[in-house]
Amino acid sequence: MRKNIETLKKVVIDASESDFWEEAVDEWEILECDIDDDMESMCICGKEGLKYCFTIKNQFNGKILYPIGSSCINQFGRNDLRQIVSVYEQLFNIRTKYNNRKKIELQDLSRKLLYFLYEENVFKPTSYNHFRPKEDYDFLLTMFNQRRDPTEKQQAKINAIIINSIIPYIQRMER
Repeated sequence: MRKNIETLKKVVIDASESDFWEEAVDEWEILECDIDDDMESMCICGKEGLKYCFTIKNQFNGKILYPIGSSCINQFGRNDLRQIVSVYEQLFNIRTKYNNRKKIELQDLSRKLLYFLYEENVFKPTSYNHFRPKEDYDFLLTMFNQRRDPTEKQQAKINAIIINSIIPYIQRMER
């Protein structure tokens, strides 16, 4: 593992403006993440068997590194990147559940994932949300935060939002 970390640092520094790891890690942002179900991808550090294949881009020089695994991104020591990694992992777990024909439920989501979905414009304007997608986001967040089980009517609305907004987004991920 130590060799992989040294390789990671060298590759990142070589593609960065800074020659120092502590500064170079601040130059990068996550562009996207793909899942390799067969785990045949190899990280830029040399580790084989990647499941989550991230693409990162240097904000200063435009260079792109791919694939980089979640454990290597976590080596950057940045909370913002850790949170993005966590959201993508949750998203892919939901995708797996959907592909296995299991019901996606509110407890499969998190506040961060809900916010990510909102930022990605997953919630669509409909007559049910008065053509304001933020109402669906706010509703799911309220349901997520409440300490009691949703009422039958609330559960029906949760299911409708998952079926009409979140599942189509997951289906588009497959293309």
